[in-house]
Amino acid sequence: MKKVRMAGTDLTLSRICLGTDQFGSKLSGQEAFRILDHFRDLGGNFLDTANIYGKWLPDGINHSERLVGQWLRERKAAQDMVVATKGGHYDLDHPGISRVTREGIRADLEESLWSLGLERIDFYWLHRDNPAMEMEELIGILEELVKEGKIRYYGASNFCLERLEEAYAYADTHRGQGFRAVSNQWSLAVDRKQGEASQNAATGDPTMVKTNRTLYEWHRQTGMPLVPYSSSAGGYFARLEAGQMSEGMAAKYDQDRNREIFHLLQEESARCGISAFGLGQAFLLAQPFQVYPATAVSSPDQMAEFAAICGYEMPDGLAGKLLEEKYTKNC
Repeated sequence: MKKVRMAGTDLTLSRICLGTDQFGSKLSGQEAFRILDHFRDLGGNFLDTANIYGKWLPDGINHSERLVGQWLRERKAAQDMVVATKGGHYDLDHPGISRVTREGIRADLEESLWSLGLERIDFYWLHRDNPAMEMEELIGILEELVKEGKIRYYGASNFCLERLEEAYAYADTHRGQGFRAVSNQWSLAVDRKQGEASQNAATGDPTMVKTNRTLYEWHRQTGMPLVPYSSSAGGYFARLEAGQMSEGMAAKYDQDRNREIFHLLQEESARCGISAFGLGQAFLLAQPFQVYPATAVSSPDQMAEFAAICGYEMPDGLAGKLLEEKYTKNC
């Protein structure tokens, strides 16, 4: 699998980032290990987890981080992998109270380090923003963690454009790293209920942020890397191709714009042999700024195209048509 250095860092990452949010909840430890083994065998090295993953279960444990940590130890793979995790998610029982505080961030990070069995996190995401906190204070907390050797680099997940611009301007005029990447929701499919509004209220969680056209242009202008979650829209194009569309997915995504996108993907699939699902991921890679799609799978077989995707170059004309369908028509 092709690897490239993330801009502004010394991290050399596989172009596909393996999402592990289902580990320990929808997927057993044995299933998670098989997926991790296969991803590593394919040359993948970029793993994404979070302190909150699995805490929605009755025991309230960070199952994903613990399974990833167990795999790293048992496979002696810590030196081969780049692990990203997230902290600062709100308490699921108290969603209106921000945990993006010095105490909340440090508590999550310490638990993550212990669970993963690491002395330092390669890339640490703030899973949510705290708009009430000045950006100077927020970045100051993360810089403290860098200086203490607990994290190498840090980024912003579910931050709106205004706050990202504040952070970008602050980092430009002060010493310190600043955010090195952003992880907001982005996929080729268009949510029919929500269009491309930046605030992702359609999920039932208004703190989740989508990459709308304005945010896309900001990434293009600044060159800030994007590590989008939900990068396959729940496998919409794969399910459409297989004729296995659920009512819930159809209600969310099935519309003329996505059908036209799917038609373009099918035409290219007939030419290059990569599935519509794979081409949807390849579109994300074909941008004028670095994108590392965070892609979750439920079995090793679903990773069959990862290496092909990373080695494929989407024609500029097709990438432009897909972008137009996603952002321009009927918005």
